[in-house]
Amino acid sequence: MLSQDTTYATYMVFKKTDDLYGLAFPVQEASVSVGATNLTRKVCLQHNNDDDDDDNDDDDDYDDCGMPENYWSMRRNGLHKENVALPQQRTDGWMELELGEFFNEGGDDGEVSISLTETKGGNWKSGLIVQGIEIRRKKSG
Repeated sequence: MLSQDTTYATYMVFKKTDDLYGLAFPVQEASVSVGATNLTRKVCLQHNNDDDDDDNDDDDDYDDCGMPENYWSMRRNGLHKENVALPQQRTDGWMELELGEFFNEGGDDGEVSISLTETKGGNWKSGLIVQGIEIRRKKSG
């Protein structure tokens, strides 16, 4: 049950396997709808959190595909400029990605619709284990 007059955030909780592939580009689109209100934002499930260094295995995976050596650092900078939401590591070993937020004005009557789509690339994808979607009260600040 959701509290009235409260802002909530929605999160996709997931893990990446060693064979994660196809989720870096193009970015995905997350949508959260309540009634007539719809929030859509760009998100990216696959990115590299590490600093760009010579022992970065993720960069090596792309060298054979003609990607530049500094692909991940360029990508990270571009995503931040575009305000693309990126996943965060949790203390329980899972990752979470904020899909969006909504304001619950009317109490527990109503429907919340949450989606994550990528329709522009058409590329194969693998290596994603989804635990579920969490809806949590949005922290102030």
